[in-house]
Amino acid sequence: MRIAVLNSQNLFLLNDPNEYQQKTVLKKFQPNKPLYKVIDLGKAVIEMDLDILMISEVGGEESLFNFNNKFCNNYFSPTLIQGNSERGIELGFLIKKGMPFSYSHYTHKNRSINFNYEFEKKENEKKKKLNLPPLYQPHKFSRDIAELRVFPKGKNDIPSLVLLFVHLKSQLNFDGHDEKGSKRRSAELKVLIDVYLNLKKKYNDKVPIFVAGDFNGNAQLSKPDPEFQYIYEKTDLRDILEIIGLPEKQRSTFLHPASANESKPLQLDYIFLSEKLKGLVRENDSGIYYYKNPETGVPLPFPKEDNDLRHFPSDHYPLVLDFELKLTP
Repeated sequence: MRIAVLNSQNLFLLNDPNEYQQKTVLKKFQPNKPLYKVIDLGKAVIEMDLDILMISEVGGEESLFNFNNKFCNNYFSPTLIQGNSERGIELGFLIKKGMPFSYSHYTHKNRSINFNYEFEKKENEKKKKLNLPPLYQPHKFSRDIAELRVFPKGKNDIPSLVLLFVHLKSQLNFDGHDEKGSKRRSAELKVLIDVYLNLKKKYNDKVPIFVAGDFNGNAQLSKPDPEFQYIYEKTDLRDILEIIGLPEKQRSTFLHPASANESKPLQLDYIFLSEKLKGLVRENDSGIYYYKNPETGVPLPFPKEDNDLRHFPSDHYPLVLDFELKLTP
Protein backbone atom coordinates (compact mmCIF):
# COMPACT_ATOMS: atom_id res chain seq x y z
CA MET A 1 0.00 0.00 0.00
CA ARG A 2 1.11 3.53 -0.73
CA ILE A 3 -0.03 6.47 1.40
CA ALA A 4 1.01 10.09 1.82
CA VAL A 5 0.42 13.10 4.02
CA LEU A 6 0.16 16.58 2.52
CA ASN A 7 -0.53 20.06 3.84
CA SER A 8 -2.06 21.56 0.69
CA GLN A 9 -1.80 25.22 1.86
CA ASN A 10 -5.25 26.79 1.75
CA LEU A 11 -6.86 24.48 -0.79
CA PHE A 12 -10.04 26.48 -1.23
CA LEU A 13 -11.85 25.53 -4.44
CA LEU A 14 -15.31 26.92 -3.81
CA ASN A 15 -18.03 27.49 -6.35
CA ASP A 16 -19.02 30.64 -4.41
CA PRO A 17 -16.48 31.76 -1.76
CA ASN A 18 -18.80 34.50 -0.47
CA GLU A 19 -21.62 32.04 0.17
CA TYR A 20 -19.22 29.63 1.87
CA GLN A 21 -18.03 32.34 4.26
CA GLN A 22 -21.62 33.15 5.24
CA LYS A 23 -22.41 29.50 6.00
CA THR A 24 -19.30 28.80 8.10
CA VAL A 25 -17.37 30.25 11.01
CA LEU A 26 -14.81 31.94 8.78
CA LYS A 27 -13.89 35.33 10.20
CA LYS A 28 -12.67 36.74 6.90
CA PHE A 29 -13.07 36.14 3.20
CA GLN A 30 -10.96 33.26 1.90
CA PRO A 31 -10.17 33.40 -1.83
CA ASN A 32 -9.73 30.27 -3.90
CA LYS A 33 -6.22 28.91 -4.34
CA PRO A 34 -4.52 30.18 -7.53
CA LEU A 35 -5.48 27.97 -10.47
CA TYR A 36 -1.94 27.28 -11.66
CA LYS A 37 -0.97 26.05 -8.20
CA VAL A 38 -4.01 23.75 -8.03
CA ILE A 39 -3.19 22.29 -11.44
CA ASP A 40 0.38 21.55 -10.35
CA LEU A 41 -0.81 20.11 -7.04
CA GLY A 42 -3.18 17.76 -8.86
CA LYS A 43 -0.35 16.60 -11.13
CA ALA A 44 1.82 15.91 -8.09
CA VAL A 45 -0.90 13.88 -6.38
CA ILE A 46 -1.49 11.79 -9.50
CA GLU A 47 2.25 11.26 -10.01
CA MET A 48 2.66 9.94 -6.45
CA ASP A 49 0.35 7.04 -7.43
CA LEU A 50 -1.28 6.78 -4.01
CA ASP A 51 -3.82 4.46 -2.48
CA ILE A 52 -4.66 6.93 0.31
CA LEU A 53 -3.82 10.62 0.65
CA MET A 54 -4.21 12.39 3.99
CA ILE A 55 -4.66 16.03 2.99
CA SER A 56 -4.88 19.04 5.32
CA GLU A 57 -5.75 22.73 4.90
CA VAL A 58 -8.70 21.85 2.68
CA GLY A 59 -11.48 24.45 2.40
CA GLY A 60 -14.28 22.08 3.27
CA GLU A 61 -16.00 19.18 1.57
CA GLU A 62 -16.81 21.15 -1.58
CA SER A 63 -13.16 22.03 -2.13
CA LEU A 64 -12.02 18.43 -1.69
CA PHE A 65 -14.66 17.15 -4.12
CA ASN A 66 -13.75 19.82 -6.68
CA PHE A 67 -10.04 19.04 -6.35
CA ASN A 68 -10.65 15.34 -6.94
CA ASN A 69 -13.12 15.78 -9.79
CA LYS A 70 -11.44 18.61 -11.69
CA PHE A 71 -7.74 18.21 -10.96
CA CYS A 72 -7.20 14.53 -10.04
CA ASN A 73 -9.24 12.98 -12.85
CA ASN A 74 -11.85 11.76 -10.33
CA TYR A 75 -9.29 9.15 -9.34
CA PHE A 76 -10.27 9.03 -5.67
CA SER A 77 -13.23 8.74 -3.34
CA PRO A 78 -13.07 11.83 -1.09
CA THR A 79 -14.18 11.92 2.53
CA LEU A 80 -14.08 14.92 4.88
CA ILE A 81 -15.71 15.72 8.20
CA GLN A 82 -15.74 19.38 9.22
CA GLY A 83 -13.62 19.98 12.31
CA ASN A 84 -13.01 22.89 14.65
CA SER A 85 -10.84 25.15 12.48
CA GLU A 86 -11.71 28.84 12.67
CA ARG A 87 -9.97 29.31 9.31
CA GLY A 88 -12.09 26.66 7.61
CA ILE A 89 -9.06 24.47 6.87
CA GLU A 90 -10.08 20.85 7.26
CA LEU A 91 -8.61 17.34 7.25
CA GLY A 92 -9.70 14.98 4.50
CA PHE A 93 -8.83 11.69 2.86
CA LEU A 94 -8.62 10.81 -0.82
CA ILE A 95 -8.94 7.03 -1.29
CA LYS A 96 -8.16 5.38 -4.60
CA LYS A 97 -11.26 3.96 -6.26
CA GLY A 98 -11.49 0.21 -6.73
CA MET A 99 -9.27 -0.70 -3.79
CA PRO A 100 -9.81 -4.17 -2.26
CA PHE A 101 -10.90 -2.78 1.09
CA SER A 102 -13.66 -0.80 2.78
CA TYR A 103 -13.17 2.05 5.23
CA SER A 104 -14.82 4.13 7.94
CA HIS A 105 -13.99 7.76 8.73
CA TYR A 106 -14.31 8.90 12.36
CA THR A 107 -13.92 12.32 13.98
CA HIS A 108 -12.51 13.30 17.38
CA LYS A 109 -13.45 16.97 17.07
CA ASN A 110 -15.62 16.87 20.20
CA ARG A 111 -12.92 15.25 22.34
CA SER A 112 -11.56 17.44 25.15
CA ILE A 113 -7.80 18.05 25.25
CA ASN A 114 -8.01 18.79 29.00
CA PHE A 115 -6.47 22.21 28.54
CA ASN A 116 -7.21 25.79 29.52
CA TYR A 117 -5.05 28.90 29.20
CA GLU A 118 -3.78 30.40 32.44
CA PHE A 119 -6.19 33.34 32.36
CA GLU A 120 -9.07 30.89 31.90
CA LYS A 121 -7.94 28.84 34.87
CA LYS A 122 -7.81 31.97 37.03
CA GLU A 123 -11.31 33.01 36.01
CA ASN A 124 -12.60 29.51 36.69
CA GLU A 125 -11.03 29.59 40.15
CA LYS A 126 -12.82 32.84 40.89
CA LYS A 127 -16.12 31.29 39.85
CA LYS A 128 -15.45 28.20 41.94
CA LYS A 129 -14.90 30.31 45.08
CA LEU A 130 -18.28 31.90 44.44
CA ASN A 131 -19.89 28.48 43.97
CA LEU A 132 -20.57 29.33 40.34
CA PRO A 133 -20.03 27.12 37.28
CA PRO A 134 -16.74 27.61 35.39
CA LEU A 135 -16.67 30.35 32.80
CA TYR A 136 -14.37 28.42 30.44
CA GLN A 137 -14.70 24.79 29.41
CA PRO A 138 -11.60 22.78 28.44
CA HIS A 139 -10.59 23.27 24.82
CA LYS A 140 -10.93 20.77 22.00
CA PHE A 141 -8.58 20.10 19.09
CA SER A 142 -7.72 23.10 16.93
CA ARG A 143 -8.80 20.99 14.00
CA ASP A 144 -9.45 17.32 14.71
CA ILE A 145 -8.02 13.85 14.76
CA ALA A 146 -9.33 12.41 11.51
CA GLU A 147 -9.36 8.65 11.98
CA LEU A 148 -9.59 6.25 9.05
CA ARG A 149 -10.08 2.54 9.68
CA VAL A 150 -9.37 0.26 6.72
CA PHE A 151 -11.16 -3.10 6.68
CA PRO A 152 -10.94 -6.21 4.52
CA LYS A 153 -13.77 -6.28 1.97
CA GLY A 154 -16.97 -7.50 3.59
CA LYS A 155 -15.63 -7.09 7.15
CA ASN A 156 -16.20 -4.29 9.65
CA ASP A 157 -14.94 -5.62 12.97
CA ILE A 158 -11.13 -5.80 13.02
CA PRO A 159 -9.40 -3.31 10.73
CA SER A 160 -6.29 -4.09 8.71
CA LEU A 161 -4.98 -0.56 9.25
CA VAL A 162 -5.81 2.58 11.24
CA LEU A 163 -4.67 6.08 10.26
CA LEU A 164 -4.71 8.91 12.82
CA PHE A 165 -4.33 12.19 10.93
CA VAL A 166 -3.81 15.60 12.55
CA HIS A 167 -2.94 19.22 11.95
CA LEU A 168 -1.80 20.30 15.40
CA LYS A 169 -2.06 23.79 16.85
CA SER A 170 -0.05 26.30 14.84
CA GLN A 171 2.76 28.45 16.17
CA LEU A 172 0.62 31.56 15.69
CA ASN A 173 -0.19 33.32 18.96
CA PHE A 174 -2.43 36.27 18.23
CA ASP A 175 -3.71 36.84 21.76
CA GLY A 176 -0.39 36.49 23.61
CA HIS A 177 -1.59 33.74 25.96
CA ASP A 178 0.56 30.90 24.64
CA GLU A 179 3.96 31.62 23.09
CA LYS A 180 4.23 29.83 19.73
CA GLY A 181 1.12 27.83 20.69
CA SER A 182 3.31 25.27 22.43
CA LYS A 183 1.13 24.67 25.50
CA ARG A 184 -2.01 23.94 23.53
CA ARG A 185 -0.05 21.94 20.96
CA SER A 186 1.42 19.89 23.80
CA ALA A 187 -2.07 19.15 25.13
CA GLU A 188 -3.26 18.11 21.67
CA LEU A 189 -0.23 15.87 21.18
CA LYS A 190 -0.76 14.12 24.50
CA VAL A 191 -4.39 13.30 23.72
CA LEU A 192 -3.39 12.13 20.23
CA ILE A 193 -0.85 9.69 21.66
CA ASP A 194 -3.34 8.52 24.30
CA VAL A 195 -5.86 7.80 21.51
CA TYR A 196 -3.14 5.85 19.71
CA LEU A 197 -2.35 3.84 22.85
CA ASN A 198 -6.03 3.10 23.49
CA LEU A 199 -6.45 1.80 19.94
CA LYS A 200 -3.37 -0.39 20.33
CA LYS A 201 -4.93 -1.88 23.45
CA LYS A 202 -8.35 -2.24 21.80
CA TYR A 203 -6.88 -4.32 19.00
CA ASN A 204 -4.34 -6.20 21.18
CA ASP A 205 -1.43 -4.56 19.38
CA LYS A 206 -2.21 -6.61 16.25
CA VAL A 207 -3.36 -3.80 13.95
CA PRO A 208 -0.90 -1.37 12.33
CA ILE A 209 -1.72 2.17 13.51
CA PHE A 210 -0.03 5.13 11.86
CA VAL A 211 0.03 8.66 13.28
CA ALA A 212 0.54 11.34 10.66
CA GLY A 213 0.08 14.98 9.76
CA ASP A 214 1.42 18.48 10.16
CA PHE A 215 2.74 18.68 13.73
CA ASN A 216 3.72 22.36 13.49
CA GLY A 217 7.01 21.76 15.26
CA ASN A 218 10.12 19.62 15.43
CA ALA A 219 9.14 16.11 16.51
CA GLN A 220 12.34 14.42 15.34
CA LEU A 221 13.71 11.65 17.54
CA SER A 222 17.11 13.24 18.15
CA LYS A 223 15.99 16.70 19.28
CA PRO A 224 12.22 17.06 19.62
CA ASP A 225 10.64 20.26 20.84
CA PRO A 226 9.52 19.78 24.47
CA GLU A 227 5.85 19.28 23.53
CA PHE A 228 6.72 16.17 21.49
CA GLN A 229 8.80 14.31 24.04
CA TYR A 230 5.65 12.46 25.13
CA ILE A 231 5.81 10.49 21.85
CA TYR A 232 9.11 8.92 22.80
CA GLU A 233 8.34 8.56 26.50
CA LYS A 234 5.17 6.53 25.89
CA THR A 235 5.63 4.79 22.52
CA ASP A 236 8.11 3.25 20.11
CA LEU A 237 6.75 5.37 17.26
CA ARG A 238 9.31 6.39 14.68
CA ASP A 239 9.01 8.83 11.79
CA ILE A 240 9.30 7.40 8.29
CA LEU A 241 12.26 9.69 7.52
CA GLU A 242 14.05 8.29 10.57
CA ILE A 243 13.29 4.74 9.49
CA ILE A 244 14.65 5.17 5.96
CA GLY A 245 17.75 6.91 7.30
CA LEU A 246 17.38 10.24 5.54
CA PRO A 247 20.04 12.61 6.95
CA GLU A 248 18.53 15.18 9.29
CA LYS A 249 19.81 18.11 7.24
CA GLN A 250 17.72 16.83 4.29
CA ARG A 251 14.44 16.49 6.20
CA SER A 252 12.92 19.94 5.64
CA THR A 253 9.28 19.51 4.67
CA PHE A 254 8.25 23.13 5.23
CA LEU A 255 9.12 25.20 2.19
CA HIS A 256 10.32 28.34 3.87
CA PRO A 257 13.58 30.04 2.86
CA ALA A 258 14.85 29.70 6.43
CA SER A 259 14.72 25.91 5.96
CA ALA A 260 17.46 26.22 3.34
CA ASN A 261 19.88 26.51 6.25
CA GLU A 262 20.98 22.89 6.59
CA SER A 263 21.78 23.40 10.26
CA LYS A 264 18.13 24.18 10.96
CA PRO A 265 15.91 21.97 8.77
CA LEU A 266 12.21 22.60 9.35
CA GLN A 267 10.46 19.26 9.35
CA LEU A 268 6.85 19.87 10.36
CA ASP A 269 5.27 16.87 8.62
CA TYR A 270 5.47 13.29 9.86
CA ILE A 271 4.25 9.75 9.35
CA PHE A 272 4.87 7.77 12.54
CA LEU A 273 4.65 3.99 12.87
CA SER A 274 5.80 1.49 15.46
CA GLU A 275 9.46 0.56 15.23
CA LYS A 276 8.25 -3.06 15.19
CA LEU A 277 6.67 -2.41 11.78
CA LYS A 278 9.72 -0.96 10.05
CA GLY A 279 10.30 -4.27 8.28
CA LEU A 280 7.11 -3.62 6.27
CA VAL A 281 8.44 -0.35 4.85
CA ARG A 282 9.67 -0.26 1.26
CA GLU A 283 12.46 2.20 1.96
CA ASN A 284 13.40 2.95 -1.64
CA ASP A 285 9.83 4.01 -2.44
CA SER A 286 9.23 6.06 0.72
CA GLY A 287 10.28 9.56 1.74
CA ILE A 288 9.79 13.17 0.66
CA TYR A 289 8.12 13.86 -2.69
CA TYR A 290 9.78 16.82 -4.41
CA TYR A 291 7.69 19.10 -6.60
CA LYS A 292 8.81 19.35 -10.21
CA ASN A 293 9.05 22.07 -12.80
CA PRO A 294 5.87 21.52 -14.88
CA GLU A 295 7.76 22.19 -18.12
CA THR A 296 10.98 20.22 -17.58
CA GLY A 297 9.96 17.61 -15.02
CA VAL A 298 13.08 18.43 -13.00
CA PRO A 299 12.67 18.82 -9.22
CA LEU A 300 12.42 22.47 -8.20
CA PRO A 301 15.35 23.81 -6.17
CA PHE A 302 14.58 24.61 -2.55
CA PRO A 303 13.34 28.22 -2.24
CA LYS A 304 15.99 30.71 -1.19
CA GLU A 305 13.70 33.76 -1.15
CA ASP A 306 10.00 34.27 -0.43
CA ASN A 307 9.43 35.08 -4.09
CA ASP A 308 10.59 31.57 -5.04
CA LEU A 309 7.53 30.09 -3.33
CA ARG A 310 5.34 31.18 -6.25
CA HIS A 311 6.68 28.19 -8.19
CA PHE A 312 5.47 25.64 -5.61
CA PRO A 313 1.89 24.30 -5.40
CA SER A 314 2.12 24.21 -1.59
CA ASP A 315 4.49 25.42 1.10
CA HIS A 316 4.85 21.83 2.37
CA TYR A 317 6.38 18.81 0.66
CA PRO A 318 4.29 15.61 0.77
CA LEU A 319 5.62 12.64 2.73
CA VAL A 320 5.13 9.20 1.15
CA LEU A 321 5.08 5.81 2.86
CA ASP A 322 5.12 2.63 0.78
CA PHE A 323 4.64 -0.55 2.79
CA GLU A 324 3.36 -4.10 2.78
CA LEU A 325 -0.17 -4.59 4.13
CA LYS A 326 -2.17 -7.76 4.50
CA LEU A 327 -5.78 -6.98 3.62
CA THR A 328 -7.22 -10.44 4.27
CA PRO A 329 -8.85 -11.08 7.67
